[in-house]
This record gives sequence, C-alpha cells and structure tokens, in this order.
Amino acid sequence: MGKRLVHHYLKKKLYDLWKINENFPLIDLGEDYYTVKLAREENMTKILHNGHWFINGFFLSVLKWVPNFVAKEAHQSYTVVWVRLPELPTKLYDGIILSIIGNCIGKLLKVDTCASATLRGRYARLFVELPLKQPVQNYLLIG
Repeated sequence: MGKRLVHHYLKKKLYDLWKINENFPLIDLGEDYYTVKLAREENMTKILHNGHWFINGFFLSVLKWVPNFVAKEAHQSYTVVWVRLPELPTKLYDGIILSIIGNCIGKLLKVDTCASATLRGRYARLFVELPLKQPVQNYLLIG
C-alpha cells in the first residue's frame, strides 16, 4: 500500500499477530513479498485459515508458497477495500444484514464495529475483498 516496513519491525509484528510457538525466518523476496518458513504444519494452517491479518491498519495478504515463485512476475489477483454504505436505514445496521450486503459486493472480511453498533450514524463500513479482473459494482439495490 505504498508504505514499506523495516524487516525487523515486520517480523516482530508477525510474532505478535500470529502468536505461534516457533521461531521462523522472514526472508525478503523483493517487491514487498516475503516468505516465512515454518516447521510445524499446525502453525501454517493457523496463519492461512484463522483470520484476516492487519499490520498498522493495512491488510496483510497471506498465501501458501507456490513453486518457482518470482516476485517481479507476481500479480495480485484481488484487492481489499473499505466500502461505505451511505444513508443506510438504521434498521439495516444488523450483523447478519451487513454480512449479506458485504458478500454481495465481494468477499466480506470485516464489518466496522462502529457501523454495526450504529454509533457513527452517517454510513456503515464493510471491508471486502474484490477480484481485480472483474468490474466493480457502483451501486447495490437493497429492499
């Protein structure tokens, strides 16, 4: 996202975030790609499947290693964005309803807690994953 993290800072953040019980090397592959080598399969499963990881408010995309990976040739196939739903009726500020709306837009990753509690008031916010090869919906009809 245009902001580089120093290697040792990133590694410390990953330890804090993942809370795994093993030491791991963090290898810089260039182009803002890194690889992590894990000895325990349960740690790999936890990292790949147990959450959406954020560092300093930025989404950390985590994928299983692909043989013959070359960072300069890698292409992102999706992105993650915050979507605002302005003027959403208060009765729709419900976790289930916001989840349905988010999954209609893309793959829902997170609902803004202020939005779901109707504390912000002006709009709801949803964090969704969108494929880069498909056009983005510019509206969604609700009701």
